[in-house]
Amino acid sequence: MGTNFYAVMDAPDKCLYCGHAPEPVTLHIGKRSRGWAFALHAEYRGAVPRDLEGWRKVFDQAVRIVDDCGLEYTPNEMLAIIVGDGNPEERRRQPNRLRKSNQAAGYDLVEGEFS
Repeated sequence: MGTNFYAVMDAPDKCLYCGHAPEPVTLHIGKRSRGWAFALHAEYRGAVPRDLEGWRKVFDQAVRIVDDCGLEYTPNEMLAIIVGDGNPEERRRQPNRLRKSNQAAGYDLVEGEFS
């Protein structure tokens, strides 16, 4: 079991003509599971960023960062979770055969949908 994190961007203002208010845009940032490096969600098409730099740009916008339980995080707190500043021991538990190219940075890039 792990914790998923999301960037929630406010929807544009409601339509002046019909009053319809669009839903906020929610992007899956990734997942933290005990004993594993952070799994950073990456896409090569669509709205999800391709890498950590892309996520930094998302965090610089007016977004709320929330987890599955509804707890909110600042962009700096989220970056610390992604790169593993909070607990470097977590990264050491992952078997070498499962490490990806960004393991040295403290996270894995995972392309495509996952939960």
